[in-house]
Amino acid sequence: MKNLYWNARGIANGDTKRALKNLVLLHKRLFVCIAEPFVLVNSILVSYWRSMSIRQLWNELGTIHSQYGVGPWVVLGDFNCVLGAHEKRGGGPPIASSCHDFQKMCDNCELIDIPTKGLSFTWSNRRTEVRLDRALANLNWIESWYSLECCTLTRVTSDHCPILLSCSRLLSVAKFPFRFQSMWLQMPTVTTQLP
Repeated sequence: MKNLYWNARGIANGDTKRALKNLVLLHKRLFVCIAEPFVLVNSILVSYWRSMSIRQLWNELGTIHSQYGVGPWVVLGDFNCVLGAHEKRGGGPPIASSCHDFQKMCDNCELIDIPTKGLSFTWSNRRTEVRLDRALANLNWIESWYSLECCTLTRVTSDHCPILLSCSRLLSVAKFPFRFQSMWLQMPTVTTQLP
């Protein structure tokens, strides 16, 4: 399963459309979410719109956590805040209370920041770089995948980098050709084992 989140800004722009098309072609079999943070809870998609304040979002995530408890869930998107000063370069320091509130929400909801490969910062205005976009998941969701990888892709037309979350429950194994032995038809139990 591959999930692409991109706060694309200006999706109607021709360059942005081409960039999105190229991302989809490059990362086949992709679930794409553009611009709004979303939450996957056992395959249920809940969208959050920008009209919601950050405190309302933290409260909503707390409600989801209390309703689904230990069930597997992941949150992927632009949180518009950071966990600490190490996630910002340039400009003034991040607001300490905002960092504290974000960390408190992660702790209360038992969400873990999934380590991200690629660029350290996901947003830039050319003077300031910040890690605003990320994937958070609980331990149950993380442990339900054999392979899990989160990557920051190269910034294209937006001031935000796309985030690609790839997960698989299967080991990659070589495909073997199907073989049938006619002697199997001689076995007395073969007809009871066929559908």
